[in-house]
Amino acid sequence: MVKLYFLGGGDKADKVIRSNYRKIIKSNKNPSLLLLAWATDDIEKMKYYKPIMFDFFRSLGVNKIIYADINDSYEILKRKIKKSNMLYIPGGLPDVLLRNINKKKIGEIIKKYDGTIFGSSAGALVFCDKYIILRGQDGEPKTKFVKGLGLANISVSVHYRSLVKHLGGETPVNDLRIFSKKRKIYSIPEESMIYYDGNIKVFGKVYLFDKGKKIRVKNWILYILLDKSLKITFLNFNNAIW
Repeated sequence: MVKLYFLGGGDKADKVIRSNYRKIIKSNKNPSLLLLAWATDDIEKMKYYKPIMFDFFRSLGVNKIIYADINDSYEILKRKIKKSNMLYIPGGLPDVLLRNINKKKIGEIIKKYDGTIFGSSAGALVFCDKYIILRGQDGEPKTKFVKGLGLANISVSVHYRSLVKHLGGETPVNDLRIFSKKRKIYSIPEESMIYYDGNIKVFGKVYLFDKGKKIRVKNWILYILLDKSLKITFLNFNNAIW
């Protein structure tokens, strides 16, 4: 089962956001990180952000960093993915990201990845079987569900409550309430994240929109003392809503 972290987006200079990245990196004792930054078609932008990403992850203690170049062949990409135990997909345009992944034919390899995958903003959206784009996000004219890679059978929305309209959307709460009548949607603010391994664990404030209602998601662990054996059983309700 793949281990996924969905990050809500935002400025990595923010202390809380940086702390979230640090938590993810520390989950692996010897991280070998592959960067897959394909959410843009602007080659110059890719070149600009490459050293910035390297510096950021080095500052978190990652010594081995591999870069997945958009011009790499399928075989080279396959080898790079195999050499890594963590895969990071940053933000940008989710439709461009999906198109590039499909063009390079590595979607199935990512699905079978046995390490940790984490993504921010658009990078997190594409993990879903269906993600939601809100009206106003990157100029989107209408809210809609979009087919993702299918790494997780959930739907998420990112940049929740962002005051920047091209990130947070025009009328996010209203749109999320309406579309949650079709399926559940986890909305992730920029300072929060979701961990998914079949179950869900949240870090920070995450909200579930379900059947038109908005609920705060909380992590709960229930301890049950069993009869005379005094054996303690731990039941983990990571996605319980109370």
